[in-house]
Amino acid sequence: MPNEEGGFVSANATFASLRDDPVPFIVEENETIFLVATEATTSISSSIPSTTGSTLGTEVSEKLITTITHGTTNEAMDKFEGQGTEESNKIEDLSNPPICLLEELRYNKLDCQFASRTEDFNADWLNPSFSLPEVSSLIRPINYDLNITLANKHAPILYGSIRIFLEVINNTSSILLHADRQISDLDMEQITIKNCANGKTICIKSVTRLIDQKVVLLSLSEELSKGTFLLVQIANFETEIRSNPGLFQQIPSKWEKDRAWVLGSFFENVGAKNVFPSVDNHFNRASFHLCLQYPSSLNARGNMPEESKTSSGSVTTSCFTKTPATTTHQYAFILFDNMQILTSNSSSGIEIEVLVGKHLELTECQWIISEVNSGLQKMETLTGVPFPIPKLTVISSALDVDGMSSLGLILVKETWIEYPKYLLTHTILIRQLVHQWVSNVLMLCKGHDNPCFQDGLTTYLEWVINADLAMFNVSAHKRFIEAKQKLLLSYSSEKIPQDTRDDCAERSALIFYMLEYNFGSLRNFLHKLVEKFAWGPCTSIENTAKELSEISNSPIAKEIFSSYMGSSSYPLIKAEIFTNGSLVITQESVQGNTELFTLPIELSNDQGETQRLVIGSTRLVTQFPSNFIILDAEQRLFARIIYNVENYRQLKDCYQSPTTCKISRESLKNAFNDLCFAFLVNRLDNSGTNVHAWYSLFENLGNLTSELGLRDCECCMKRQKDSAPKCKWIWRDKCSKLSLAPQKR
Repeated sequence: MPNEEGGFVSANATFASLRDDPVPFIVEENETIFLVATEATTSISSSIPSTTGSTLGTEVSEKLITTITHGTTNEAMDKFEGQGTEESNKIEDLSNPPICLLEELRYNKLDCQFASRTEDFNADWLNPSFSLPEVSSLIRPINYDLNITLANKHAPILYGSIRIFLEVINNTSSILLHADRQISDLDMEQITIKNCANGKTICIKSVTRLIDQKVVLLSLSEELSKGTFLLVQIANFETEIRSNPGLFQQIPSKWEKDRAWVLGSFFENVGAKNVFPSVDNHFNRASFHLCLQYPSSLNARGNMPEESKTSSGSVTTSCFTKTPATTTHQYAFILFDNMQILTSNSSSGIEIEVLVGKHLELTECQWIISEVNSGLQKMETLTGVPFPIPKLTVISSALDVDGMSSLGLILVKETWIEYPKYLLTHTILIRQLVHQWVSNVLMLCKGHDNPCFQDGLTTYLEWVINADLAMFNVSAHKRFIEAKQKLLLSYSSEKIPQDTRDDCAERSALIFYMLEYNFGSLRNFLHKLVEKFAWGPCTSIENTAKELSEISNSPIAKEIFSSYMGSSSYPLIKAEIFTNGSLVITQESVQGNTELFTLPIELSNDQGETQRLVIGSTRLVTQFPSNFIILDAEQRLFARIIYNVENYRQLKDCYQSPTTCKISRESLKNAFNDLCFAFLVNRLDNSGTNVHAWYSLFENLGNLTSELGLRDCECCMKRQKDSAPKCKWIWRDKCSKLSLAPQKR
């Protein structure tokens, strides 16, 4: 390993010196906490984030595991020790408890010297069609103890060592860990596995890198039973920095004296498998204890506040407090120089730290402190849970994305920080702040049926929080309409496009908005979810739908949520009003999608009277006497709505008679929103005498087409000879193919 002066030092010696006193692991299993002691007597005083708010403070002595229960049966301890434990609310001393010594240099590997290095190799593993078991189906991580070294600012690699404390959750003779191609030097000689129950070293028969599957497979000499606790140590590995999707680097040019040098993790989207071996998914949580060794000219930040910092010559080592249990996508670290620092304490005592480049004036960045403080207060009110850690750092950097959030560490693209007069700047910052709760305290599962469930709730909460920004005055309702129109425009050809992450998140946010408008229980809903699932396993869409039903006291809320979350499409509603007062509402599929949505719809008649209905089938017949009707006049539903030709004619007449019409002009405009779509994709009813009725309507609209939002189809609504010159090519390319385009005459 190269040092700062260009020489080399021993990797093992370096990592051994990072932490002289091993830190006990904290293992969380439901409401049970295990402390796995080190050989030396250690004093532990730790606040464990939980809904019960319990604080642990005790002495852990040599080779002792202390169990604390909160009125629950200690099932995990039964697995750990192999025998039952009575329910208890007091500390128990266990005789002959299992141990897990952490002094990696004392491992004895002599028992493994005759183990075969090849006999367990299976050529099928190299077959792309071979199906490996899921990593998380074999093991559950509990804690990562990671050391990372950067030799100098120009180094192409990071050096690392890691200890992973984990539980076997299914009988297995192999251990799989995620490790992408950027990680190298995973040699058998560097890997040791220890059984925590008896201190026995488990022999490794072979180490196989499966690059395409992004895993390393450790084949063992014995089968491990379910419930076995292991300590896996990798004494040394190397990680490539350049072209690593798990890292980002900002290298200023020689003439950019005020620009910072930055190297940081980028785990939110890709996980940690590009930087260190891990169980890398959105469902497993484990605590994370990080130490960074780096040139003293740099500074370091991690998820948590700094626990210790020591310097020896040109090398500095920073160790950070252990995180609560969270996913690898939320782990983070950053090394930097040449940045200015703003600090302040929030009203609840959280330290807020802002790091910006020296080309910015600090006085012009005070708004970040103020906005973060306000966001912290609002999220605490909405969820009932304060910010889960004592410090939050916001860093301005040259990212390839707008922003990135990890537990306690937010990065925002510096170009947005430089322009705080744009709403998008505040949108990005608050969205990353909200993400701290949704990805950590309350972890929502990202399932195959709706991968944007978590991002959708984050986006909607950002709408709610930023609605109070006086400088923009943008309500959550306005954000809903903007997102709805943007998404429906992307569906304008009736083909459901491949969602980008932002589009997918906004689509899910629309659903949360509809639920809040119809049932008004967002705060109660979030409090309930936090009460049930805080710091636990991720909550699924099914569980969330169930909670919605209970909180709103209505099964309709569950049906609305489930139908929208289970589909990538949207509903198309047709409404026909007849002279006898009969109203027929039908729901149709879009582009072959046959999903049936549950829809809450508000009806308005020509007298301004309203009625609310829920559509849960393809056809609904009801009585609503009126000359015309408007569905969803205020635009609070994610759907397209079209009417029969006579209803459109009555709406147009009312719009042209503002002194006698009892409906607002804005609501009348809204009723014409989807007419262009239906016209251009041949969705209007052209049976019988309707054809001439449509021609008559298009002609009578006259100059109102632009005013009513029909500009996209006004060329095709006019006869070809009456169209403006600009319509010549539109007629040839588009209008002539439409079933209701006025004929050439």
